[in-house]
Amino acid sequence: MSAKEFRERLLRGVQPSKGLGDVYFMPPDVELGALPRAVDWRSRHAVTDVKDQGNFNTWWSFAATGVIESRYAIKHGHLQSLSEQNLVDCCLGSEQGYNTWRVMGCTEQLGGIHTESSYPYQGDANVCRYRPAASAARVFNAVFLPPGNERIMAQALLRGPLAVSIDADSIQLYKGGVFHDSSCSKVNVNHGLLVVGYGTDPLSGEYWLLKNSWGSHLGENGYIRMARNNNNQCVVASEVLYPIV
Repeated sequence: MSAKEFRERLLRGVQPSKGLGDVYFMPPDVELGALPRAVDWRSRHAVTDVKDQGNFNTWWSFAATGVIESRYAIKHGHLQSLSEQNLVDCCLGSEQGYNTWRVMGCTEQLGGIHTESSYPYQGDANVCRYRPAASAARVFNAVFLPPGNERIMAQALLRGPLAVSIDADSIQLYKGGVFHDSSCSKVNVNHGLLVVGYGTDPLSGEYWLLKNSWGSHLGENGYIRMARNNNNQCVVASEVLYPIV
């Protein structure tokens, strides 16, 4: 795809404000202590395989299922793939759903979310077919982190993966390594991903480990290593949340 097609098909739509003004909720269970050198929730069987949204602007649903899947697995000991199509059909709404936090509220109101196998992904929105009896996981609320604070973000990651939003215009051709691009926006976001860990590359420095939803053939088996503690690279720390499950 050209850069224009890439933006229109996969990144279209900037997340609207959360509707909470400038209020952010500091997680009560986060205490700033010593951090381990590296974290990777994949090694603890708390992250599902990389998925592929196809040529549909449904990244917000993948960011939402990713963080719910992981947090549910950590709390209940059962990792399961949850349904993006359930969210696309039932939570798109008038703002076209380009907002991961709104999906958390929608999932809470629905009473839960189906598994991937019981509600397979198609991409295009259709009639909502959610059935309470088939709910596989529930969301009770969402917690936001203070914007731009990568230290608190790392501390919160010790309890489980986090959903983030970034400016993804420049990651179309990412193939590997620690990503850094000074042209990334400091304000706008247009894509959502899952932070599953962090670490330090001996040559390129500190990074966040991000699970993408463009298939395992892109990037590093579907993952991106985004520069960490580098002036909030691509606003990776500006829109960070996790659900209470």
